[in-house]
Amino acid sequence: MLNFHIYFWEGGKDKRSRITKIARHLSATLGSVGTAVYRNQIADNIPVDTPPKAAEAASDTLVGAAEATQKLSDPLGMELLAIAREAFTSGMNTVATVSAIMLIGVAIFAVYIG
Repeated sequence: MLNFHIYFWEGGKDKRSRITKIARHLSATLGSVGTAVYRNQIADNIPVDTPPKAAEAASDTLVGAAEATQKLSDPLGMELLAIAREAFTSGMNTVATVSAIMLIGVAIFAVYIG
């Protein structure tokens, strides 16, 4: 607890800057979680006959997957886009679940200290 206190409460003199600092760290962490889930899902499900450049683009972002599918034949492109959408939704669902758990933790902490 002491390390948390020193790290987050030093440097900013007002509450707004401290809250902003915490929010930035939390949002970066949640973004990393979503990205990790997306990339893991994509890596496990890309069709075998997908060209390497299209697979790489799809592995990076949902936008990359959408752009890559425009250069592929219809069945393969549609399948890759569906897989990318599912992976993105999985990532968002994971982030939402982690956020809800964190919110419950903050509420319990607030009740405890309040």
